[in-house]
Amino acid sequence: MPPLPTLKRLYHADCGMARDWRRRRLAKIGRPLKEKTVLSHDVKVRLDDETYDRLLMYCDKNHEKATVIREALKAFLDTAGVPRREDKAE
Repeated sequence: MPPLPTLKRLYHADCGMARDWRRRRLAKIGRPLKEKTVLSHDVKVRLDDETYDRLLMYCDKNHEKATVIREALKAFLDTAGVPRREDKAE
């Protein structure tokens, strides 16, 4: 007769409870934002070595990479004439 923990583990695996337990536990993993914001969209980009090195050199002056990229994107969109969300409502 197998030990009781093995039977219990097999029962939970068969019911799907073990999978749900892992999913609930993994859902809470992650680094929280430093402040309450509405930053809910994740965008990733690949950079060449030269551009990445220049970004790191600029970020050495106590700037975060994400903040620098976000501000640069906002400045680019403003100069390109893309309207902001509040401009569309008017």
